[in-house]
Amino acid sequence: MRPQVGGLSEQDLAELRSYKEPHVLVRLVVMALCVLFEWPTDWRNAQRLMGEQNPKLLDRCRDFDVRAVSSVQVGNGTTAK
Repeated sequence: MRPQVGGLSEQDLAELRSYKEPHVLVRLVVMALCVLFEWPTDWRNAQRLMGEQNPKLLDRCRDFDVRAVSSVQVGNGTTAK
């Protein structure tokens, strides 16, 4: 996940947070982050996750160990709305 996150900035996250009705693909990616970081999968909570400061979401993504993903998280990722 590190290379993909490297191109994002806090300003990019602020723009995504500002969307009231994000594009379906934006919503899909952000809901996947909610599942990975065990947050509720609704847009309001996704906005909160993107605004998280301690630790920052970008840092959490850069440091994320994909080998630690549980089968429950994988299952939830296929049904996130």
